[in-house]
Amino acid sequence: MTYKNEARPKDIFSLWLYLHERLITKDRLLKWGVSIEPHCVFCNACLETRTHLFVQCSFASSLWTRIYFCLKRTTLITSDSDNYLTGAMRDAKGKTLKAQLFKMVYTKTIHAIWMERNQRQFEKKNRAMEMIAKDIAFTCNARA
Repeated sequence: MTYKNEARPKDIFSLWLYLHERLITKDRLLKWGVSIEPHCVFCNACLETRTHLFVQCSFASSLWTRIYFCLKRTTLITSDSDNYLTGAMRDAKGKTLKAQLFKMVYTKTIHAIWMERNQRQFEKKNRAMEMIAKDIAFTCNARA
């Protein structure tokens, strides 16, 4: 999904980290013995894992629903990260304009969720989901 992607390089790098399970999520930090608050910064209810942060969390689920609505696609939100990735990979395949646009929007959304998580975790700042969705739409529209 990173090949022939028109998204910004930093967005593509975040996607690469996500796909290769290299993002430093709280569950990974706990495995390394780091003493931290393990709960998700968005919902504060579950352990922060890659699957929870990007698929299962109510914040991420709402953002994906909004993004998929804008793309006029059916939502792929499931509790299983592998099924979600399989559906996203299927939608990103091909050389069509629709597939290229999906790939760019998907990449930007992964990066946006990760950046919002970091802002909430380290800077104690948060933006509304609607503002994040508008930022994704603006950036992808400008790049397209």
